Amino acid sequence: MVQSYFKKATLLRVTECLEMAMYSVFPVVRYQSERTCHVSYCPLLGEFKCECLRMESTWLPCHHIIIVLLALHFTEFPESLLLDRWNKYAKEQICGTYVDGSSFWNSQLHAKYATLVPISR
Repeated sequence: MVQSYFKKATLLRVTECLEMAMYSVFPVVRYQSERTCHVSYCPLLGEFKCECLRMESTWLPCHHIIIVLLALHFTEFPESLLLDRWNKYAKEQICGTYVDGSSFWNSQLHAKYATLVPISR
C-alpha cells in the first residue's frame, strides 16, 4: 500500500517551510497544479498531520507526508506514523490477549467462521 504513495509522491514538491512556535508547516504542491496541501510537523512530538486526512482514515502516511519526510531527509518512518497493526509482530500481540490464542489464530475452522459471520449479517 505504501508503494503506491511513493509513486504519487514523485509528482509532488515542497515549496517552502513556514516556521511556527512548535510546528513547521510545509505547503506541498503537485507539479503543474495550483492546488496546495499543507503538512504540519512537530519535532518535539514527532507528529505529522496533513490536510487531506488520509493518515487519519487509513492510518498510513499519505503521499504529502512522504514527500515532506524526503524533504526533511528522514531515513526511516517515525514511530508516530506506523501503527502496531502494520507491524510484522501484530499477530503475536493479538494472540497474547486470548486464552489459547495460538490455536485460535492457526485454526482453519475459526478462520472460516470469522469470514462467514460478517457475510451473514
